[in-house]
Amino acid sequence: MSLKEEKFQNLIKKVDPRHIVDYIPLPKLVYFAEQGRFDSSEAEEYLKNVLSRVPMESYGAVVLGCTHYPYFYGLFRRLLPEGILLIDGNRGTVKNLKRILEQRGNIPEGSGFVEFYASGRKITDKEELDRYCRLVKRLDDLETEGVKG
Repeated sequence: MSLKEEKFQNLIKKVDPRHIVDYIPLPKLVYFAEQGRFDSSEAEEYLKNVLSRVPMESYGAVVLGCTHYPYFYGLFRRLLPEGILLIDGNRGTVKNLKRILEQRGNIPEGSGFVEFYASGRKITDKEELDRYCRLVKRLDDLETEGVKG
């Protein structure tokens, strides 16, 4: 969901009646993620430049609301002032999906499989599947390192 979408705007209206939520688009992080350049100096400079325009010390939390942003958890942690809570916005979506599937009886323990789709197209190319597997592994590694959300 993009910041411009009506669904996002309606969500913000629902959860932020006092208008205290700010949102910052970071489209180049999507590009860097898709290139696998998570710890690149270009990604760090880009994020540092964008965050320098925001008085981050006045915030208590930052929600990583895009599916690509958790890959940059380390950069966010290094660039944000100490004490800012960093929340992975995808976790709620995953927990809700799991709850729905469990209610429907669709996920017997240990018997699932994963299919990857990009813009509605099933990924079948081995090279592309390998890239997706590397992305999932990176998230698993971040989870193991204690990234919370």
